[in-house]
Amino acid sequence: MAKKVLGVQNSDGRVATTEGIAELQHQESLIKTGALQNAIFNSANFSSIATDENGVVQLFNVGAERMLGYLAVEVVNKITPVDISDPQELITRSIALGLEFATAIAPGFEALVFKASRGIEDIYELTYIRKDNSRFPAMLSVTALRNDQEGIIGYLLIGTDNTARKQAEDKLRWAEESFRLMVESVTDYAIVMLDPEGCVVSWNSGAERIQGYRAEDIVGQHFSRFYLAEDVVNGKAQSDMEKVRANGRFEDEGWRVRKDGSSFWANVIYTAIRDQFGNLRGFAKLTRDQTENRQVESALIDAKSAAEKANRAKSDFLSSMSHELRSPLNAILGFAQLMESDSPSPTPSQAANIKQILQGGWYLLDLIDEILDLAVIESGRLALSLEMVSAGSD
Repeated sequence: MAKKVLGVQNSDGRVATTEGIAELQHQESLIKTGALQNAIFNSANFSSIATDENGVVQLFNVGAERMLGYLAVEVVNKITPVDISDPQELITRSIALGLEFATAIAPGFEALVFKASRGIEDIYELTYIRKDNSRFPAMLSVTALRNDQEGIIGYLLIGTDNTARKQAEDKLRWAEESFRLMVESVTDYAIVMLDPEGCVVSWNSGAERIQGYRAEDIVGQHFSRFYLAEDVVNGKAQSDMEKVRANGRFEDEGWRVRKDGSSFWANVIYTAIRDQFGNLRGFAKLTRDQTENRQVESALIDAKSAAEKANRAKSDFLSSMSHELRSPLNAILGFAQLMESDSPSPTPSQAANIKQILQGGWYLLDLIDEILDLAVIESGRLALSLEMVSAGSD
């Protein structure tokens, strides 16, 4: 009986077998894979350099040409990657690898491919030197190329220009260093960073001056050690931390303890530090020694209290003096009025004297009334009588 062959009809009417379809699909896959590999290899964004087993360049793609300034014809079969690498970095790398693997490694091509030749993934940064002798940092990925018998037939070095990332890292490093120097230069404030558990992570010179601890003495210690012993016992330190966690910020004033056991009046501001997802990363703690200010405020309060006491005493004295003067003055005015109206009438000279007595007496009485009014006002005992008046009245 004849064997059936499954197949499909082509556009020209011929029947393709299942084996033929599989072969076509395999060829299409190879073509597609080759196209992808070719696109990757010829990408201008990566420098792809393939060498033989001795390191001599065999392939130099358009990305390598763009980054390094050489044409492929200028380097293929003529140089090795060592010729475009920083020689001092190769020496440094060979020493580091020699220590890591306890073997001597030549500071040349062997240093570039040592790990890859042993099947170890190797990605590292190296300075490349362009044709015009300018330099740029490159991130390299090195892979050993092997034949079917696992023998090394060459190496592939794929690199990217790391200049932008390096510049960003340098800017970030400079910003961090500038911030650190700025924080260190602040001596009036203790600027302290705490981890989420409240342990000291960083400690500036202001903190050292105000609280007496050197950074190496205090980093890793819990912030509660700056509180008075009774405040720790009654849970104030823990309570303050909970307030910061809940509100994001907490400000407090109170007594704190230095390393030598002395206390100082501190203004303390805690701020919770969270990442972009809201996770707590720690706390910033800003402390200022307000002891001197508190002493000045206390002195001012005492002085104000003394002044108020003296003012009250003055008011009481004036009030008492005014009452003491009013009684004899009223008597004098009464006698003068009697003498003025007496019969027989006073002589002209007596009348003139009586008139002077009355004028002076009434003047003194008005002055005493004014002193009494001032005393009442200063003492705060002035009674006001509110009355309705017409705004249009004369």
